[in-house]
Amino acid sequence: MLAEGESLVVDPAISADEVARIDRRALERSPLTAEEALSVAEADLCYLRSLQAAVVEALTHDGTRDETRAAGLAVALPRECSPDLAEMRGFNVDRQIEEILPAS
Repeated sequence: MLAEGESLVVDPAISADEVARIDRRALERSPLTAEEALSVAEADLCYLRSLQAAVVEALTHDGTRDETRAAGLAVALPRECSPDLAEMRGFNVDRQIEEILPAS
């Protein structure tokens, strides 16, 4: 829940259910410490680097787009997430593929 004058920027790949879950979690828990926030950021960066490496690896071995997408989706997430995450994961994988192998 936001106080008056506050705003929230949300990744467009995050579903409304995920935003609501984040909001509920924020109300239930105390804010992250700087160390905890840094740990989350580092884990997310590691995930994104692993995702990119999986996509590059699949394409290096002449993988099709579907095979490359499957390789990206197989990358382990940095922490437990809600069940509706499949759409967001697919969005991240597709962006990686598009950055490395533009649509023809």
